[in-house]
Amino acid sequence: MKKLMILIVAAAMVGLVISRIRKPGGQSRGEGSSASTEMTGSRQPAPLSLEAPAGLESGTYRPRQAGEAGPSSATAGHLEHLGAASTAPTHTGSEVVAPADPKQPQAQQPVDASMFGRARALMEEGKRIEAREVLTGIYLEGGPRLRVAALELLNRINDDLVFNPRCVEGAELHVVRRGEVLVRIARQYGVNWRMIARLNGIARPELIRENQQLKILTGRREILVDKSDFRLALFVNGHFVKQYGVGLGKDDSTPTGTFVVDQMLIRPDWYPPAGGIIKYGEPGHLLGERWIGLQNQPGAAGLGIHGTDERDSIGTMCSNGCIRMLNEDAEQLYDFLTVGAAVRVVE
Repeated sequence: MKKLMILIVAAAMVGLVISRIRKPGGQSRGEGSSASTEMTGSRQPAPLSLEAPAGLESGTYRPRQAGEAGPSSATAGHLEHLGAASTAPTHTGSEVVAPADPKQPQAQQPVDASMFGRARALMEEGKRIEAREVLTGIYLEGGPRLRVAALELLNRINDDLVFNPRCVEGAELHVVRRGEVLVRIARQYGVNWRMIARLNGIARPELIRENQQLKILTGRREILVDKSDFRLALFVNGHFVKQYGVGLGKDDSTPTGTFVVDQMLIRPDWYPPAGGIIKYGEPGHLLGERWIGLQNQPGAAGLGIHGTDERDSIGTMCSNGCIRMLNEDAEQLYDFLTVGAAVRVVE
């Protein structure tokens, strides 16, 4: 009898151990509900986090890190307000805004004077493209003194990277094939053929020759006009290229907003606000050698960027609302642009 009682107690203890193994947390892995839920995918997933990664602050500057491929996301983020995307613009009420590029992160680090140390170090290392990215961020987000200092270094870099025909660093290099013409080459890269001629010192486009190497700057074109200090800045693919002085509308009549270039003319005729037409070259013609027309918007029709030979008008409120540039500056800007370029005018 004593042996029987020992066997019964031992059996009970074994059963208790087995039960605990099968039911961690109170439910057996073999019970169908939980297992079948995982297999069918019907279990509700955990909610996605909508917060930005720790350490990122929206709207400030992050220079590209060493080894990071592609154009800097930092400058692209700064130019978001210009419509800095490669897709077609969309219409939203009175504004024309290009959709943001979802591939471009919009979070960077703050801009301050210490960024110059980084830019200068990159220049000393021969990394001028990376230095230009840092300086472009300073130019866009820094205060007036920082911007002026950045502009000096940017001009020094771009005198070679952009405007020196022998420097092809950061540019596309096209080798002319038999039978090619400049217009067709430009169309292939989505640029203005006049830019190719300008950057390569080509006076007569019809005389390009087979196997000639052509420097080409590709990427989206963007313009920022800051009314507060009468300046216009050109960017190509998010990188600062050149700053120009401008004249603006009398009585602060140049509207702010985002626009799109939809017309480009050489030696344009002028249609004054009072009516009529003044042909290019006739007395009273005010548009200079180039006209870069902006798409009409409610309250902003007939707006454009154009040349002038009235040098004293640059830096003043002098026009009927349009943006004036010296003729030579307007011609250079014109050569870099194509229809569809984004233009942002800010106070």
